[in-house]
Amino acid sequence: MRRSSTPINVAEGAKDDAVFVINTSKDPKTVREKLKAKPSQKVFTVDATKISIECFGRPMPNSSMLGAVNKATGIVSMQVLLDDVKNSFGKEVRAEDHRRQSCRRAARIRGGKAG
Repeated sequence: MRRSSTPINVAEGAKDDAVFVINTSKDPKTVREKLKAKPSQKVFTVDATKISIECFGRPMPNSSMLGAVNKATGIVSMQVLLDDVKNSFGKEVRAEDHRRQSCRRAARIRGGKAG
């Protein structure tokens, strides 16, 4: 079966207070327009792939995105997140340090509400 190449609007049906965190080098205004996000919805961008390449030497944006989502939503404090990274990776000190740095750098996301 051949799949359609019609783009999917991921913002369609999202709640009025939705928060979008997008891995891109584009500015939030451009992404907001493309998503057709409502003024009450928050749109943040972070170049998580670039951050991960700088921190790990390869494209592994998960840690960067985790830091960005946390910064955008404030679900937990950054210290709680970093402590969890440390506990998850235990003795992998070098990798853990890179993950912590990646989370911290991703906390410098751009965007928010329209306007």
